[in-house]
Amino acid sequence: MSLRITRAANTRIFLGENLEQKNMSGTATDTIWIRRVESSRKEQSALLNIRNSDGVVETTLGMGEGYPIRDGVEVKLKGISDFWTKVIPFCKVCGRGDRHDVSGSPQKRLIAQAKLEVSAPNAVKIFRDDIVSGERNE
Repeated sequence: MSLRITRAANTRIFLGENLEQKNMSGTATDTIWIRRVESSRKEQSALLNIRNSDGVVETTLGMGEGYPIRDGVEVKLKGISDFWTKVIPFCKVCGRGDRHDVSGSPQKRLIAQAKLEVSAPNAVKIFRDDIVSGERNE
């Protein structure tokens, strides 16, 4: 089975047969951390950190290149897409947002995202780090 997923830099994909949604980092067999996405005229690539029981491997994938994570599990860079997003002012308390002065500038900025294909056996669950539960708390 393979899944195509588009992710921006500083996001993660969790894989595992016993993956629990409430504790993905603790129950994942493999974690793919998208560190950087490069989209220029010269180069289109993604820098990934892949963590599993063997340790952490850092790899750069060019267009169409793949990396075998373990037997039957592989990640491949299928493309790069550009996405316009709202600029969020920097928050000193939580450390999130755009550190540059956004006053007087356009309220949107361009983000490059990696289009990844993750191949794994059917028993392996694949979750992204910002998954939202379909359950309701009433």
